[in-house]
Amino acid sequence: MLALAYDTSDQTQPRTITETPTGGTAVTHVFTHTALGVTETVDNGQRSSYTRDTKGLLIGLKDKAGALRHGHRPPGQRPGLG
Repeated sequence: MLALAYDTSDQTQPRTITETPTGGTAVTHVFTHTALGVTETVDNGQRSSYTRDTKGLLIGLKDKAGALRHGHRPPGQRPGLG
């Protein structure tokens, strides 16, 4: 099962996504958006924060464990610093 909720009237920015795999436990993802893109996600209460440059490119991640990962790039974006 998949449930979606949106922030905007044109439904372009998802606010929450809840997924429940067959026979599994539900996982809820909550997103915080700015004009530059997603800046925070909360997955079942575990927060991750994203730092973006002035063009909106992702340049850093602080994951739910508190680890800082500078130069982080998700798959498909230009390579990061590691």
